[in-house]
Formats: sequence, C-alpha cells, structure tokens
Amino acid sequence: MKKLNHKTKSDLQNLEKRYSEIDTLFLKVYDDYAKSLLDEEKFKLVSQNYSNEQTKLKEKIKNLQTQIKETNKQEEGIDNFVTLIEQCLEIKELNAFVVNTLIDKVIVSEPKEINGEMCQNINIVYNFIGEL
Repeated sequence: MKKLNHKTKSDLQNLEKRYSEIDTLFLKVYDDYAKSLLDEEKFKLVSQNYSNEQTKLKEKIKNLQTQIKETNKQEEGIDNFVTLIEQCLEIKELNAFVVNTLIDKVIVSEPKEINGEMCQNINIVYNFIGEL
C-alpha cells in the first residue's frame, strides 16, 4: 500500500507540474498574440486546448488527492490495529475488554442446511481495518 501511495503522490506531483507548465505556456502564447506573432484563430485554438487540458488535469488532481487521503486513512487504521494486536499478544484469556478493543461487530447469518448439517456464516468486523 505504501508503494501505491508513493506512486500516487508522484503522479500527483507530475500532474500539478504540468498544470503549472500550462499556465506558463499560456502566458507565452498570449505574449506572442499580443506581439502579433500569432493570429487570433491560432491563439483561440491553442488557448482552448490549454484550457481543456487544465480542466482534465484539475479533475485528475482532485481524484488523486482524494485517493491519497483514503489510502492514508487506511494505513492509519492498519497501524492502529497492529498497535492493538501488539498490546494483546500477552493476553492469556479472552475478556470483554479485549473483544471490545479489537472487534467492531460480529455479523451472524441465518442458519442454512447444507448436506444435512446446519451451517451459519460468521463475519467479524475489526476496529480500524474492517472485515478480513
């Protein structure tokens, strides 16, 4: 997960850099237009292309920022869970404190008969990390 987050942050930096480059490029194009080095039609075309690219970049940047926040939150949850597990390693018997510390909820499904035996699914949702 940390490698993925590092790659995502790197991608974000690249997108932000390109967004800035477009601002600089647009100023150069505007300067060329102001000096009559570029006709109005080409100026509008280039300006529109840069504007479209920046709009797409802005959306990608927003999505990556959200993804990074979610990944950081998941990593924090995993770290908290590992800390709790480390605290519980020396426990000799299960008690209410340990259960309440580690487990968010237990989901028990309705009993079903499978091959003549009654079976139930039991899902444990742990604090910080969810269901395994």
